[in-house]
Amino acid sequence: MTRPESEDGSKDGEKDLGIEPVTTTEMGHSEEYTEEDYKKLTRKIDRYLIPTMFFMYGIQQTDKTSISIQALFGMTTELGLHGQQYQWLTTIFYITYLVGEFPSTWLLQQYKLGRVLTAYMIHAPEEKVAEKLQAICLLCISACNSWAQLMALRALQGFFECNISPGFLLITGAWYRTSEHAQRSLFWQSSQGFFTITCNLILYGIARHAVAKGDIAAWRTISLFLGGLTLIGSIFCYFVLGMPQNVPWLTEAEKRMA
Repeated sequence: MTRPESEDGSKDGEKDLGIEPVTTTEMGHSEEYTEEDYKKLTRKIDRYLIPTMFFMYGIQQTDKTSISIQALFGMTTELGLHGQQYQWLTTIFYITYLVGEFPSTWLLQQYKLGRVLTAYMIHAPEEKVAEKLQAICLLCISACNSWAQLMALRALQGFFECNISPGFLLITGAWYRTSEHAQRSLFWQSSQGFFTITCNLILYGIARHAVAKGDIAAWRTISLFLGGLTLIGSIFCYFVLGMPQNVPWLTEAEKRMA
């Protein structure tokens, strides 16, 4: 049923409730932007967000599974792991991963999304970046000399990696239309398979080179490599990821369009 209009053209009750009509410009859209402008903006967004999320999602997958390659290159022997100790190194990661889900998703919704993601990866205050904790965990694994030290670092690693997936899903939902979510999400999630194949080959090559050189244990070299790679990636996250109104790579006009 259509509500009756008053003499000034407004629907009955709107003036009483203090409701004012909202123009398309006030909602963030304007007739000055064409469909081609939006397509151009979408392509720019894709160039910045998709490669960054693809790389970081793949790296975190490699980070958490790299321990199996490290075990092949002498970690269990050098540290004297026995019984179920190696299996616990995998289990503790996912226990703290689950425990950290609630606080991490709450922080993602309360503060600037890109900064929270970076802070989790870099272990810094929300406002500035100092050191990458996820990367620091990997770097510190290279210095471990006991099973207890490995367990502590694997627990921290799981806790600080748990917000990658929900954070990237929030970014995808904030930047793209509903019809575009599936395609973008599938693309950056596909990096798991790509990095599992390519990075494992790279890690194998690095480990073989370390064995030939003999300066640092191969499994420690793997941690140093992945920690450094994750640290570099987190710096890109700090400048690239976030909500449309917060990122530095959009113009003011593009922020209004986004």
